Amino acid sequence: MHYEISVLKRAMSALILTIALLLGTGMTEGVLGQKGAKPEKHVAKTEHKMEGSALKTHQKEERVALKTHQRSERQTFKQSWRSGHKNFDHSARKRCINRASL
Repeated sequence: MHYEISVLKRAMSALILTIALLLGTGMTEGVLGQKGAKPEKHVAKTEHKMEGSALKTHQKEERVALKTHQRSERQTFKQSWRSGHKNFDHSARKRCINRASL
């Protein structure tokens, strides 16, 4: 039993030493690296999502600005049409003459 514990301790110390060496030389990328998306890819995805949402926000602001502009143009047109037709002389209009009444 004492021999098995001794072998286990040596194996553990060898494993710890190997991991320390790998960490020291920076060769753990493939061995202990992340599974799934790499950090650079994750950052690129996040930036892409942020750009997409910024574009959508910009387009929404443009639509709102255009609608506001169109609304003000309609209001201006209505006011100018009213002011041009408010003082219209209705008595100067030609009236149809009914031939039967002549």
